[in-house]
Amino acid sequence: MAEVEIFFLGLLGLASCASIAADNVALVALSFFFLFRLVTGRWRPSPPAILLVVFFAWNAVSALASPLRSEALKSIPNYWAWSALLTASAIPASRRKLDQFAALMSVSAIASAVVAMLEFFTGADWPQKMPFGDAPDGAIPANAFFSTHLTYGGVIAIAGFFLAGRAIYGDDKKAIKVLLWVATAACGFGLVASEARTYWVAAVFAMAVLLCGKGWKRIAAASGILLVAGTLALAIGPAALRGRALSTFDLSNASSAERICLWISGLKMVEERPIFGWGVGTYQEASPPYKAPYAGRIHQPDGSTGFQTTCHAHNQYLMVAIHSGLVGLGLFLAFVVLAFRAAWRNPDAGIKYGTAAALAVFLIGGFFEYNGGDAEVATLIFFLLGLAMPATPLSRDSTKTVAASGGEQTAKSAGL
Repeated sequence: MAEVEIFFLGLLGLASCASIAADNVALVALSFFFLFRLVTGRWRPSPPAILLVVFFAWNAVSALASPLRSEALKSIPNYWAWSALLTASAIPASRRKLDQFAALMSVSAIASAVVAMLEFFTGADWPQKMPFGDAPDGAIPANAFFSTHLTYGGVIAIAGFFLAGRAIYGDDKKAIKVLLWVATAACGFGLVASEARTYWVAAVFAMAVLLCGKGWKRIAAASGILLVAGTLALAIGPAALRGRALSTFDLSNASSAERICLWISGLKMVEERPIFGWGVGTYQEASPPYKAPYAGRIHQPDGSTGFQTTCHAHNQYLMVAIHSGLVGLGLFLAFVVLAFRAAWRNPDAGIKYGTAAALAVFLIGGFFEYNGGDAEVATLIFFLLGLAMPATPLSRDSTKTVAASGGEQTAKSAGL
């Protein structure tokens, strides 16, 4: 059984930056192992896992109380990707095979960066226009194997900081270290090519978290290097990239204006139903009356006015409050605190700093994106958080195997 579980663990690592379909196959398979341990009493939930289950339960209550009950009840599985935390925390072998998992994730990240490079420098919108497109360099944000550039930016930023943690603090073999550093660099390029401004901002803060173990001097040095590299990239890079970066500070930009109007209208939805919320999956149906007064303030590049985003409010925290009220938001924030603390207390420095930095990317990005509703992003960060949870005690069979191998190793060292 352990070999099969390790196979799917590796598959998830290999698919993490490339394929949501393979991601889901691996997560479904690993979920069966989780359910087996749960039923047989071989899984001990950590406090963050318990709180996440309570959050799920409250969403069921919110769905029952929703004025759009039918839609809310059938949309509860939308949080399926978040269950990756429970699955990962119940895999005893994951701690012993983490180097292999990180290596396969590195391969996935490098492959996605190659595709992103083709898109960025050829003006191609892969796979619709390959191998070359007719747009200027950098005019089309890279999305690699994903449907949108924001999904790719979120995935590659989270993967990059996790792998960087392993590269900086881990005790992997030299060949793995080299692979980790190459993958980290590939993730950095992918993040730039994605033109996901949300995650550019998040990366600045995540860098400080990542380097906490190296002291403030290293943080200051890295910040200086990042500033110089970013300035050079904008100065000599494609004009489209420069324009994208400068638009971050332009509140009249259609993307920024739309987010602001979505947030204002979303707050009014929360004000209408502050305790139970509207129920998960109901935003698209419930939000139009609240958004209508603000539609005329948004002027799209094509000359039209109104919202282009219909299914979410571009904010993780606001969407949780809309779905499950302030109670749900409180549960989510409490879970975040416990999850960060669990990662920070992990004795493995590579997991500690890498996972904490990846979580920082997710949380800061969540102020501008509904990244918890993005299956690819959510699966990756919640699985990494699960790996950082306190290890589940090994089953009786695993204990015997470890004891036997340990005894054999002792015998060898004694010259027997």
